[in-house]
Amino acid sequence: MDRDGVPLDMSTFGSVYIKYSSHSLSAGDPPGTAILSGYGGDFRGVYFNPQLPDGLFRQYAVLPLSLFALAPAPAPEAA
Repeated sequence: MDRDGVPLDMSTFGSVYIKYSSHSLSAGDPPGTAILSGYGGDFRGVYFNPQLPDGLFRQYAVLPLSLFALAPAPAPEAA
């Protein structure tokens, strides 16, 4: 994490909740802003909440961090 482009020392911060948005989260925040806050829970994962053109709220799951680590590597393409 950084503040105004300067890296923050996070070594003692502990577990965190990060909310990232490709859109501005509030006035004055550029697109791509992330909000960081402490998290006291014991689950580690990612909320999947896509924003689609129809404007409906969708939150599908809290996906475990290891979800894609278990996926097999794609086969190489034939030459």
